[in-house]
This record gives sequence, C-alpha cells and structure tokens, in this order.
Amino acid sequence: MDDPAFATETDTTTQSILLAASNHDLLALKPFLRVPGAASVQDPETDDIEAAKATIKELFLSGAIWNDLDTNNETPGCLAWRLGRKELYELVVDAGVRAEILMNLMGGYEELSDEDEDEDEEGSEVEGMGIIENVETIVDGENTTTEETAEEATNGQAGETKEEGTEIPKKDVNSADYLRSKLEFADDKLLDADANGVMMAWETSIMQRTVNLLIPASSPPLRILNIGFGMGIIDTMFASTSPASHHIIEAHSDVLTHLQTPGHKFGKRMGSLRTRRRKL
Repeated sequence: MDDPAFATETDTTTQSILLAASNHDLLALKPFLRVPGAASVQDPETDDIEAAKATIKELFLSGAIWNDLDTNNETPGCLAWRLGRKELYELVVDAGVRAEILMNLMGGYEELSDEDEDEDEEGSEVEGMGIIENVETIVDGENTTTEETAEEATNGQAGETKEEGTEIPKKDVNSADYLRSKLEFADDKLLDADANGVMMAWETSIMQRTVNLLIPASSPPLRILNIGFGMGIIDTMFASTSPASHHIIEAHSDVLTHLQTPGHKFGKRMGSLRTRRRKL
C-alpha cells in the first residue's frame, strides 16, 4: 500500500546505540556518536517500573536466587536499594522471606502446644512494661506447671534419636546450650558463641512491616507480649505504638545484663520482675 497515511516510521537509533554500548561494540557505536547528543540518549521504556516489577517477579518464580552476588559483590536487593528503587527492593525482600519460610518447612519445624492458650489469656494481667527474667517455663494464671524440665526434654529427644540410629541430632539453638552460651553484642548484630546470628540489623525493615500489619495506625492501645528481647529492635517499635501493656520474656542472662548497662533505652523505663527458678 502506497498511501502515505498508512506509512509508519520507526526510529531505532536509540535502541541501536544502547545495544552497541551494552555489547561494547565500538565499531558499531562510533558512527552513532558523531551526532551531537547521541552519547546521552535514553530508552524511554527503561524506566517502566511496572514492567521491571513484572520481570523480577517472573525471574523469582522461575528460580532466580534472591541473594545471589554479582561481580561487584552486590545482591539484587543491594543494587535496588542503591539505585533508590524501593518497590523493586521490596520484591527482593519478599522473595527472601518466602525462601526462608520454605527452607524452614523443608528442614522441619516444632509445633508449639496451645492447649492452655485460652487459659493464659484469662489469667491475671499486669499493666505497664516489664521483663520476666530466668524463665524456665511459662505458667498460667492458676500457677499450673508442667511435669517435664527442659533438661529432661532434651535428654528424651536425644534418646529417641539414638534409638532410631538414622542421623546425628542437629544442634538446637533454642536449647539450654544456647542459654548457657556467651553472646556478643555489636551495633548491627547479636551473635552467639558459634558466631551464628541471633539478631541482625538488616531485619529491621522486615520487623517494621510486621508491626505495621499487627498494629495498624487505627488500632486502639493493645496488650503486647513478646518472647525474646535480643537487640530490642521490634520491642522499640512496639513501644512507639504506646501499648496498653508491654511485656517481654527474656531468658538469656547476657541479654538481661546488657539491659542493665547505664544509659540503655529500655533499662530505665522498664520494670524488672525476677522469678526464681522452679524445678518442675
């Protein structure tokens, strides 16, 4: 058809320049650069954030590694954050959370009994903020106790493994061994005696999202119980919501000692309820 009204003109100069540059093809690139301004052309589709998000989602669904390193030792999340692409960074965080959940499921998990959950909620309540130290077990409002100590439970599990004779039990980071281990505090991390991360500063954004989901801005003051203080990242966020009550159960002596250091932001404003160890 020779009708000029239906004629199409497609200028591929910009795409050709970018393609030659990405391929480091100097012979193809130099003729284009003779035109003033050609060295600073941009692909108008490069900044389509929605297309980029769709591409990243497809890559992750197809098995892309969320924390893989490039030649500059950067992960996809590092790169997105450095370039100010917050939406893309959030996609990488989501992929990391999914990967961790999947790994935990594949490695097995221990279900916590909740048969006394309703009774616990109906037990006595203490308003304000406090830390319960040296907790061997959680007892309900009627002071009922369990008939098994942590040591007996550990020995029982070891016995079962020996009987099966199929595998060597993995070290349990939630066991009495962890509570006896020495913790190392730093500005951006909390490590156990084996240099395993107990808590890391990079988890802050994940914790903040958790708090935002648990306590929306429209929520009334809530009663909060958190198990494990660690570096106090999420408890600082909980405290900022002005809860009706805020209780923390922390069993590790090093964390409790750290809380008592002069100038600690939680040390002065949080009461301390010391409970003596019970042999159940």
